[in-house]
Amino acid sequence: MSLSKNTCIRLGVGICVIVGVLLVVKSQRDAAFERKYRPRMAEKFDGAENLDIISSTTRIEASRIGELPKDHLYTNGHGYQAPLGNYTMQSGPTPVSPELQGRILNTLLSPTSYEWDPQWVKACCFAPGVRLRLISGNESRDILFCFGCADFAVFKNGRPVAWNDFHLARRQLANIFKALYPNDAEIQAL
Repeated sequence: MSLSKNTCIRLGVGICVIVGVLLVVKSQRDAAFERKYRPRMAEKFDGAENLDIISSTTRIEASRIGELPKDHLYTNGHGYQAPLGNYTMQSGPTPVSPELQGRILNTLLSPTSYEWDPQWVKACCFAPGVRLRLISGNESRDILFCFGCADFAVFKNGRPVAWNDFHLARRQLANIFKALYPNDAEIQAL
């Protein structure tokens, strides 16, 4: 069965109209989603300024970090926290490829990566193994990831400013870090 030129044109126009409508609907849905979750996402990163810097990241560097010496631990009611300088760097920083950078940002900036139940509480001892430095222009934020408790801490100017649970995105982040560190047995075991 062959279609006439006019039929093909009508089908093409029809498909374009359907795609256009779907794009408009998606755009409206994305805008509504943004209005609903942007303030809540800003809280996850200790404010809109940090969220904006992370959202506009142009370069990411990854480092493996060692355990924090026990005498450097202190608590402020949100688990163990210490300045970034207290963590030992085992390797890096290593530039992250654009493909992995996109995957990291999509995961970190997706509201589906986080638990939104205000009653969600867990106990853990923060022992991060990977540090990401997210760079946007002259600004940067460091994020340390602990896979033992599926928490990350956001650092601004070397000081922790926000803590988040990422258990809903644990698998995605583990796969990203496995790609970053293919010869690291500890990372490969995640």
